[in-house]
Amino acid sequence: MKSIGTVRVRVRRSQGLLAASVTSAVATALFLLIFGDPLSGTWFDIRGRVVDQFGAPVPGAAVNGYVAKLPWAGWLLNVNVARGSKIGALTARDGSFRVWGFGTSLRIGIKATGYVSIINASYSLSGASSALYPPPDPLVYRVWKLAGPQPLVDTAFQFRDGNPHWLDVVHGRCRPSAAEADVCIQMTSHLLQEGAQYVWSYALTAVNGGLAKTTEIYPFLAPSGGYQPRAEYQSGAVRTMGGPIYQRFFLQSRSGNVYALLDLEFRPEGAQVDVRCLANPAASRILEPGRERRP
Repeated sequence: MKSIGTVRVRVRRSQGLLAASVTSAVATALFLLIFGDPLSGTWFDIRGRVVDQFGAPVPGAAVNGYVAKLPWAGWLLNVNVARGSKIGALTARDGSFRVWGFGTSLRIGIKATGYVSIINASYSLSGASSALYPPPDPLVYRVWKLAGPQPLVDTAFQFRDGNPHWLDVVHGRCRPSAAEADVCIQMTSHLLQEGAQYVWSYALTAVNGGLAKTTEIYPFLAPSGGYQPRAEYQSGAVRTMGGPIYQRFFLQSRSGNVYALLDLEFRPEGAQVDVRCLANPAASRILEPGRERRP
């Protein structure tokens, strides 16, 4: 009898452990379902501030966030949350905002009336050790306050012959010489005889003005100085070109009466250069979009 009782006690203990294990597994599954997997994502609490190009706060800006979540969450909930969810906030009078949530990645965009925003900030949250991501120091996002778009001449050119081309950016035409032009653009590319290697170069020459290279994400105000009469580049021997090469220059021409933005796309393998030009012929350095016209 004692042995039987012992067996019964052991069975009851085993059943209790099994029930406890099942209960624990269910609780864990529910926790992961509701709060996510801390090994695959993290909680984030982003505090930021939106300012304009002068550093002034931008109140009332819409901060839109897109949070990518765990791919298995949609299957468990039988809803399509695998694509993520949207979060948002409006900036306060001092330009500050706060967004928080849980996910594996976050993408933030900002919109504000009277401003131009090219913000598309992305953050990877997977594996972050802290529940606070990024650190508590406010992140600063810069937008461009519009001064008032002015009429711009919008032209496009394409060359692939390796010859110099004299461009009139005000009338959107190629000219035979520098007499009626604002800038000369030339690109050369050739294949070396000893193998599948390329050598290529470009040269830009301003007429009665200068060029200033820029990487500014808001290239809407040409600088007042810092221009050089010529910009050029000569590559070494390269075996493969990869994709196109992009360059951007401000142009000052006609003794400061014309300012322009040149976007250039070089394709060395075909000796091709594509040019887009936005020119302000009103002696103004403002190159804001909104009132472009074709010549």
